[in-house]
Amino acid sequence: MDKYGGVLLLTSTIFVIIYYFGSLDPVFPSHLFVNFLFALGLATFLIRIGTSWLKKCQWSRGLAYDSSIEPSKNLDQEQSFQEKIQFEHFKKTESYKGRILIPRKTEDER
Repeated sequence: MDKYGGVLLLTSTIFVIIYYFGSLDPVFPSHLFVNFLFALGLATFLIRIGTSWLKKCQWSRGLAYDSSIEPSKNLDQEQSFQEKIQFEHFKKTESYKGRILIPRKTEDER
């Protein structure tokens, strides 16, 4: 928005406030600002409480859902996954040894 649009928006807002709320006394803008801050604080508080309540409800539902799964099945899956990752790391270290460490040792011996 350019300067002209900003000035136009600001002046029209001021005229609308004067039209709806009567003449502006010096205390009115401060009351309006305080009311705005109060409403903003209240909305923030309600959103924070609402999201924490939703997270709590979802978490409690998640526990009830996970309790029906067999723990031994999960342990077997975790162990197989860990073994798979360990084997991949082992392959990488062997490849590193073959590509980098062994050639460096032969160069150092010369």
